[in-house]
Amino acid sequence: MYLGIDMHGTLLGEDERVPAECVKPLIESLDALRSKLRIYLCTGNDLGFVNRKIQPELLERFDGYVLETGCVLSDKLSETVIVPEETVRRIKELQARLEERKLPQVYKFARRLATISLFTRYGLSPADFREVVQERVNELGFADFVHVVYSSVAVDVIPRGYDKHTGIKRVAGEDEIVAIADSMNDLHFLRRADYTFLPANASAEARRILAEEGREVRPLHEATRLQKHLTAQSDRPYTWGVIEILVWLRERV
Repeated sequence: MYLGIDMHGTLLGEDERVPAECVKPLIESLDALRSKLRIYLCTGNDLGFVNRKIQPELLERFDGYVLETGCVLSDKLSETVIVPEETVRRIKELQARLEERKLPQVYKFARRLATISLFTRYGLSPADFREVVQERVNELGFADFVHVVYSSVAVDVIPRGYDKHTGIKRVAGEDEIVAIADSMNDLHFLRRADYTFLPANASAEARRILAEEGREVRPLHEATRLQKHLTAQSDRPYTWGVIEILVWLRERV
């Protein structure tokens, strides 16, 4: 069995850090699961960001990383793009054309190998900005080539056919997959994983869609076992919510 844990809005706190008081309980929870699960960090970000944001003693507990929303895999030392070269070429073309538009909502285009991340300026909602980016993508003739999603900090443009689930599936093969994630850029991951968990701060839109698709959202404390039709949500948000889920898994996997 494989466990994928999202970063922004999930493992990281509101200040984009793992709170110091969470490090010890996280290590204990991850160590208790490592003999039962292969554990992967799943993020829209790149390797440099992961290394800057998460304490080394925590990163030691992961078997590897799924980066750039499933388009890049990492053994923790290097990055391997798993999308075709022609796809990467077209993504770079689209990014250049979006940059030419000089969108006032964009704080920066983050460093990416196979996707596009447009970080929004302080105070602007990525959820609202997603529609603007989608319109520009449509105007430029790339609507059938990419899908546009958002997290708590950025709008991401991803080649169609790729997401965090396809990334972790590349290493998991036929093994079952457990997902812990929070936002709309995790939706494919959450809806396609065998077992799905959310922190308390998870996107209301993501919760609604999962419930409408038959993955009932219920409080974690009401769940007694792993169930494929159930989405279990922790009582606490962000990092503490992840710890709560890991403790629950430790007792049931």
